[in-house]
Amino acid sequence: MNNNNHIFHFHKPTLVIGLGLSGYSCVKFLVNKKCPISVLDTREKPPFIDDLKTNYSDVSFICAEISEQALTGYEQIIVSPGISPRHPALIAAQKAEKLIIGDLNIFIQETETPVIAVTGSNGKSTVVSLLAHIINHCDKKAIAGGNLGLPLLDLLQYQVDYYIIELSSFQLETLISTKSNSNIKPFISASVLNVTEDHMDRYKDLQDYRETKQKIYKFAQYQVINQLDSHNTDYKKTETKQAIYFTEQGPLAGEFGLICRDKNIDIVSIDKETNKSILWANSETLKIKGRHNYLNIASTLALLAPLELDSNKVKQSLTSFEGLDHRCQWVANINNHHFYNDSKGTNVGATIAAINSFDDDIVLIAGGIGKDADFSPLADIIAKKVKGLILIGHDANLIKAAVESSITQYKDNQSLTIKLVTNLQKAVTGALEIASENAIVLFSPACASFDMFNNYVERGQQFVQEVKQLASELSVNSKVKETV
Repeated sequence: MNNNNHIFHFHKPTLVIGLGLSGYSCVKFLVNKKCPISVLDTREKPPFIDDLKTNYSDVSFICAEISEQALTGYEQIIVSPGISPRHPALIAAQKAEKLIIGDLNIFIQETETPVIAVTGSNGKSTVVSLLAHIINHCDKKAIAGGNLGLPLLDLLQYQVDYYIIELSSFQLETLISTKSNSNIKPFISASVLNVTEDHMDRYKDLQDYRETKQKIYKFAQYQVINQLDSHNTDYKKTETKQAIYFTEQGPLAGEFGLICRDKNIDIVSIDKETNKSILWANSETLKIKGRHNYLNIASTLALLAPLELDSNKVKQSLTSFEGLDHRCQWVANINNHHFYNDSKGTNVGATIAAINSFDDDIVLIAGGIGKDADFSPLADIIAKKVKGLILIGHDANLIKAAVESSITQYKDNQSLTIKLVTNLQKAVTGALEIASENAIVLFSPACASFDMFNNYVERGQQFVQEVKQLASELSVNSKVKETV
């Protein structure tokens, strides 16, 4: 790639802030490029400190707070996603014309392999995994990474036809578009799948969060846009030149969308030239369920449109995709009550989508760290559709108060049972106690996990263990998914 387009230079003194997964990935990559680097972390024992000392003993490690003094002597600073670039010391460094970036800018600068990039408040891991699944099924090679799986710079060692990358808003915060690199378009297609309130403890407001997400379009040849997401309206009007749309409703010419047929849903596109409908999949033939997942498929097809893959192979691959753990994952049937693990539902929008995936009676288990979210939209859907509510964690009382405020507006659901419990074991048994016949027990917290667990994966695994234990104890009329 032309060095004139480079904003990061491997000969300049560089500081990596944060020695987590992405920070250590940066260290490995930069050492290989013979870049003079040091590492700073506020923790004495960050996750990869032993690896650093064993494998890269020449790299200086600094345990210190982020300050202007700590940044002195470095021309380039790589910030890990967990560190906000709005830290006062980083703002001061930027004013001093130091380069403040994340690993995403280096990845864009260095890759010569076509990329498909995905962000959004919800659904991005499913879409990224499905993209890789389809492409590999179509006799091409693709590997997924970024916010999911391998760190961005680790991907560069793999010889594939396409990189599929999931990007969080934290990764996009440090993405820089300048005159020198504005002509680089490594993303064949990119999408903001949706924007719902999340990480409000990090952003000024929803508009700030939205604009951060929309940075993904800057390096894309095709912008894939949710037609019905009002949060993308301004971008559509002012920025988009090559757009491909997907929609939860019936699509127009050139779009991908959903058509309801009784209880079944078709995922279709409309050919731009002939105006004819193309059926890609039907909800009956798919292993992943829920309207939000059917919309995920529509967005996936829109992202793949520029690749012109074999349509028959694409259709076959859709029916073989099993989805991801912790995302509306079926766990067990206990006495005709189906238990689902949606631990990845870490915000209000994700849990609303999960609730709307089911038409049956629902007992919802929710709670955790709410990240200053507004729980009123979740409370409204709970008051309308949920028959039982089990709450755990730090913000359980906030959710309870919001639901009790909303429920007075919905007289048909005055019998909603609400329980507060102290752990997941009590939540699982409590849910079964109040579940009506053939009810769904849905674990979708609408919150982060850090009050009680290390991450959503650990939380989901414990939920699965508790459900399996309960199924084993009851044994009668119980089925458990063997792979969980």
